[in-house]
This record gives sequence, structure tokens and C-alpha cells, in this order.
Amino acid sequence: MEIELGDSEPIEPVLKAIRTLRKNHPLRQQAMAVLADSQANIEDLKPILRTLTSASGFRKNERVVASWLIAHCKLVRRTTPYALGIPLQGSR
Repeated sequence: MEIELGDSEPIEPVLKAIRTLRKNHPLRQQAMAVLADSQANIEDLKPILRTLTSASGFRKNERVVASWLIAHCKLVRRTTPYALGIPLQGSR
């Protein structure tokens, strides 16, 4: 039996990828927070962006979790303009 989230997306591959990460890995901690509470805030985008910009083929599970987080987490507005380290025009 597959567990599904709101948009009927199978979650089993994501859960498997989350389980492969170290317990103290920032992506795992963020994913566990979102799994526990779909309204959980993600304030630090650096682990997600660092993973998605890495060209390493050995980090497939990290990329699965990071991609899932982007699609399912609630980003905190005050931090998102600084996600890449460059403030957007009009942000404070």
C-alpha cells in the first residue's frame, strides 16, 4: 500500500530517500518537519539549494528529498528573497 499526500503523489520513494539520510542531515530534519506538519515553515533554503546545484551523481536521495521539499513546504517569505544570497529589489 502506498501512502499518498494531498495531490495523490506516491510518497514511498520520498520516504525511502529520507530514511537514507543521516538523522542530523538538514534535509532530513526539514523533510521530517514537513511530514509531521504540512504547514511547517522552512526558513533555511541553503541545504535545498546546495543539494540541487550539486553535480554529484552520488546524491540522488538528497536531490529527491530537496525536490519534494520545494513542492511541499511552506517557505517563510522574509527569507526567500535571500535564498541565493542576493537580496531582490524591494526586499528588506
